[in-house]
Amino acid sequence: LERDAGQPLYSGKVRADDYLRFLVTELKPYIDQRFRVSPRREDTYVLGSSMGGLISLYALAEYPRVFGGAACLSTHWPGDLAEQPGPASAALVAYFGRKLPPAGAHRIYFDHGTGTLDARYPALQRQVDALMRAKGYTATDWQTRVFPGAIHDEASWAARRVIVIGAGGEVAWFDEDLETEKLGPSRGSGVLVRAGHTEAAVDLAR
Repeated sequence: LERDAGQPLYSGKVRADDYLRFLVTELKPYIDQRFRVSPRREDTYVLGSSMGGLISLYALAEYPRVFGGAACLSTHWPGDLAEQPGPASAALVAYFGRKLPPAGAHRIYFDHGTGTLDARYPALQRQVDALMRAKGYTATDWQTRVFPGAIHDEASWAARRVIVIGAGGEVAWFDEDLETEKLGPSRGSGVLVRAGHTEAAVDLAR
């Protein structure tokens, strides 16, 4: 969101689609052309924390041919800061129900802690987990993890080993053992875009 000092949260212009267009039409092509990386979808991941986690999932939903995976740490589900999900939460689940690709070609990771703001996420995360199962995702391409005691901050996110890149370029997700499950080897390194802990929003009407 674009917001001035003192302006109410979520009242500014939504910039999420502009941000994703920048990633897909400017940043990724620039990296692909100038660095020794694989441009393939299966080697391209987007990762973020808090609202960055939400927009990472949104990126995968909007550009499933570009991104092969999304890692969403302490995903902030806006519009629901209470125990029971409200209308905004229902709109989010409905949107992702329409737009997330079915299982088979993508990998998706969610997590949250149990302290501070993260303590408010389990109810909606369970709804999203049910959606993932309905889409056909299983433990081979989706995981939701809970980190007891972890709070909603950069130090907690930095401590989580979500994506591991081996010496040969092989990529393992979810803190797996590189010797037991691999997504590669990739052709060179893949592209990992990190969406930071920033304000973001998605257009749920589409």
